Amino acid sequence: MHRLADWRSEYVRDVRQAWAAALVLLFPLPSLVSGFGIGLAGFLFLATALCWWRAGWRLLRAHWPRTRWVLLAFLVHFALAALLALARGEGAAALETPARMCLMAAAMLVVQVARPALRALWLGAAGGALGGLAFAGWQRFAPGWAQPGGLMDPSMFGDLSLCLALLALAGAAHAGTPLLRRIAMAGVAAGLAASLLAGSGDARPALAASPAPTHLHNDALQALVTRGVPGLLAWSATLLAPLAFFAGRLRRTRRGGAQRAAAVAGLSLVLAYAGFSLAEAIFRSMQASLFYALTVFLLMGWCLSSEYVHPAPDEGAAARVRGAGLRTAPPTARRR
Repeated sequence: MHRLADWRSEYVRDVRQAWAAALVLLFPLPSLVSGFGIGLAGFLFLATALCWWRAGWRLLRAHWPRTRWVLLAFLVHFALAALLALARGEGAAALETPARMCLMAAAMLVVQVARPALRALWLGAAGGALGGLAFAGWQRFAPGWAQPGGLMDPSMFGDLSLCLALLALAGAAHAGTPLLRRIAMAGVAAGLAASLLAGSGDARPALAASPAPTHLHNDALQALVTRGVPGLLAWSATLLAPLAFFAGRLRRTRRGGAQRAAAVAGLSLVLAYAGFSLAEAIFRSMQASLFYALTVFLLMGWCLSSEYVHPAPDEGAAARVRGAGLRTAPPTARRR
């Protein structure tokens, strides 16, 4: 009976890990070439987290001291948007982006429960960048397209291409095999080339606006004008809290480990979005906002999933822990 229970728990764990790896791999792939890929990935992560809610809730409580400021930053951002929408009579449409950004926290729980290999994200980022370059190259020469940019605004396309290039670069630095390193470097080159094709350098950080503006070309000013000082502070917190989290993890991790690679990728992503925000209101885009939140929470999950989980004191408790999706591991986490 014990052997059968152990086999079943191992089987469930392997299925969970394979499913989570597939979700992570498929998330970046259509991000540049479809209008629904990021939203669909977020929905699948949320549905998966709800299916694994027992293990996810246990991990959320265990890691709350480390994740609380990031989670609270996104929740406060949503709460302020809800208050302003109620006061101005704007309706539920004004809450869609901040609400969906909060729900992306489900991805962190999925990664913590299933603990998929980090290389799934590197391969997905490289594949997404290569697909984006192919699509942008076709748009560049095909009739009927004014400017390459996938199925989104060209500047957003260029910014997301750069983000995929940064993720692939972090993967190249952490790659365990020459093949993975070559694939990641191909993704870096493709992301940079796709950004250049999209012409995303049409920036005016000094003026913060285009000559005939439809909105302020600066996220901080956009938040200040539309939501006041509280809105500016709430928006800033969604950048500063993840930045502090990843910086803290980077200081506490050893070189060459999966935690460190995830922390480096997270820092790169947050700093990239902060830079984009100087010249474009990137968080006005639903796709760009969801890409940011989903990637931040995924990387937070990897930063925490490699931590030591204290073993249960008896064999029965250990079996219950494994069945809930948690694995007892030695103090030294193996590299992924």
